[in-house]
Amino acid sequence: MITWFILTVYALLTLLLGWWTGRRSGQFDHFVVAGANRSAFAIFASLMATVIGASSTMGVINLGYKIGFPAFWWLGSGAIGLVLCGLLLAGVVKQYPVVTLADLMGRLVGPIVRRTLSLVIAVAWLGIIAAQFLGAAKIVSTSLGIDQSVALSAVSIIITAYCVMGGQISVIHTDKIQLVFILLAIFLVAGMLWFRWESDHAFLSFELINDSFGSSRITYFLLVTGTGFLAGPDIISRILAAKNQATARMGVLFSGGMLFVVSIAIAWIGLWSHYHLKLQPGQDALTTILQEHLSPLIRLIVELGLLSAIFSSADTCLITAASTLGHDLLGWNQTHRIRIVTVITGLIAFLLACLKGNIIDSLLLAYSLFNCGAIPPVVLAILLHKKRRLNVRLVIMAIFLGGVLGVWGKLAGSDVLTLSGMGISAILSLTAAVFGHKNR
Repeated sequence: MITWFILTVYALLTLLLGWWTGRRSGQFDHFVVAGANRSAFAIFASLMATVIGASSTMGVINLGYKIGFPAFWWLGSGAIGLVLCGLLLAGVVKQYPVVTLADLMGRLVGPIVRRTLSLVIAVAWLGIIAAQFLGAAKIVSTSLGIDQSVALSAVSIIITAYCVMGGQISVIHTDKIQLVFILLAIFLVAGMLWFRWESDHAFLSFELINDSFGSSRITYFLLVTGTGFLAGPDIISRILAAKNQATARMGVLFSGGMLFVVSIAIAWIGLWSHYHLKLQPGQDALTTILQEHLSPLIRLIVELGLLSAIFSSADTCLITAASTLGHDLLGWNQTHRIRIVTVITGLIAFLLACLKGNIIDSLLLAYSLFNCGAIPPVVLAILLHKKRRLNVRLVIMAIFLGGVLGVWGKLAGSDVLTLSGMGISAILSLTAAVFGHKNR
């Protein structure tokens, strides 16, 4: 009964905050980039809350159950990507009066690339949103003892509703609160497992590479996963919400440093499960820890943290996908139209989530589509923004060929094929720079 009450209050407060902040999101730029006047702390908090979602909690811990501490590289590669973004890209991106990554690429390369990239982002991010919906549903169904399909419907409606009401302003405000719950949950679980089983530490192995995870897999994670944190649409959306270049850089760099610490804590939870749990097919490592190894009070706190992690990732992805689809593909600049697109995007993601599947696999498939094809030309176009304009046709070829090979490799279980997609995209992007022209 207490769990029902707490989760109901949490959901109602989230909707109330969405409604309250939504009163100021009537203007298009407020709805899409929160007025582009956020502080460094707001950017830091929102980035952290965004990148710690279903993949970096439930997914990474499940991965740690299988391979041990090297699961660190899922978020560790992201921390490296954020630091590089802060050092190399954030200041450049903030120079341009745009509202999405696709909009930025339209300025740097051309309108055809803008529409092409918006389509790729919309398709890829639907898979990510669906994975986040599914992750939240698993937490709620386990906590309340209800059917997962009912929980999935509830969380999908709640997340979509407050995004529709408040847009990016609502997302950034809720991220600050959700980050507190997220960090509390992660370090609470990690600390309790550490001190409760302190006598077992001599038998634990904290290596970054083992028989189940070799150096080739590190390369894969750094390139396919880490690059999403370097120049992904969600990361760029936070940079565009900053009030100036300095706050953008500072917010991104701080989030990269903090993410490194968080990745160690989450990998440790996965490592503990690797040595102490015996899961049946279909069981989830983190939910098993909550049910069997934590007190009811601690379990409730952690569940709130997990829900916050997933909500804060899902809402950012939903606003990013809807804004990109409405503004860059359909050419709409009216807030009410973007709200309609947000509803439709949330509905499609819900239907995809009904198909279920593994969270990490769903996310990696989406990352492969975008990261392998789009990241190389995006990064190169930003780095060369004052020097050269990339050749449009070659950039489009890079996005599609790289993306198709990335997804093909993921479906075939071939890291070589996936990395080849990114390699081909990089080569075509460099060629696009050579055959482009100088910026005046």
